Amino acid sequence: FGSSCPSCQIPARHLVDNLTAMATAAPMSKFQARAPPTHSSYSVDLESPWNPDDGILEEFEIDLELAAKFYTEQACCGLLMAPYCWPVVPLVYTCLRDNSTDQVWGLWLAVSKENVYVVRRRRKSCLRCYCCDVGEIRKIIPVANVQDVMITGPAGTAVCCFVPNVLHTVEIQTAASGGASEGSVGHLQGLKDPQRFRDVVMSLKREARGGAGLGGGDPTAQMVGAPTQQTMEQLLATNKEILEVLKDIKQNCVKK
Repeated sequence: FGSSCPSCQIPARHLVDNLTAMATAAPMSKFQARAPPTHSSYSVDLESPWNPDDGILEEFEIDLELAAKFYTEQACCGLLMAPYCWPVVPLVYTCLRDNSTDQVWGLWLAVSKENVYVVRRRRKSCLRCYCCDVGEIRKIIPVANVQDVMITGPAGTAVCCFVPNVLHTVEIQTAASGGASEGSVGHLQGLKDPQRFRDVVMSLKREARGGAGLGGGDPTAQMVGAPTQQTMEQLLATNKEILEVLKDIKQNCVKK
């Protein structure tokens, strides 16, 4: 298998095989609950969201502290841009900080051999009242549908020139009729190692797409060509039947 993981120079097939072996040896033991934040309160469930049926190969860490700090500063500066909000900033600061903590601590990302899983836990928002709760979101993106994983490095500032952009942005792009933004189904910020995530996803995609033609990999992948051959034979047989019917019609017309 000619391609390799750029960050670690491991052949893509070996990378996939290693991930599969790790998941088989200890499918759930490595997915532990997150440690609670120390700087604020939280409302999200910190237990791992993955089930044994998910077949998770690897989970990807979020830079929790950095992301929570960025979102808090971004929200506070957004309020400070409106002078009429200044009197309430000291009152709502705690809510903004805790909301950012819930947003970050509630984000989980992992991959299996077939899918990318993105989970956002149920969390508090706004003034953290029950009526403002945000429900859990669980998104499953088939690896076969992924066209690219675009990584944007931190640069510039958010909210005018007050808050530096310190987080990497990852966009999971799938096939779409429009541009890149229309084809993006996953927008994530704050991954500790976004390049590792891209390498794993693209390696899984190449393994699924190229394993049959290289004489290795999943035995079921080697059977991909069989339905195509069978379909061609069926089409040829159908064409012969149509030709026979047309010949009969022509003969009947000549006799008349």
